[in-house]
Amino acid sequence: AQAPVGSLIGKIGGSTAGGAADGSAFIAGAFCVVKVGTDGGPLYLTINDEESGMINNSGKLFVDIRKRLV
Repeated sequence: AQAPVGSLIGKIGGSTAGGAADGSAFIAGAFCVVKVGTDGGPLYLTINDEESGMINNSGKLFVDIRKRLV
């Protein structure tokens, strides 16, 4: 809810059907560093838009994911 419309948002864990409470949601934007807990889980990325606005969202998204051990 805090992310601007059109921004890239992500979620770690949970499922595709669950809301923000189902997993750990965050605003990704153009660059993002996220500390992942030991539970981990799948990474979901999408555009922040209203459900009715998703019909006109098309194109490509290239994501570079790097693992850093602390």
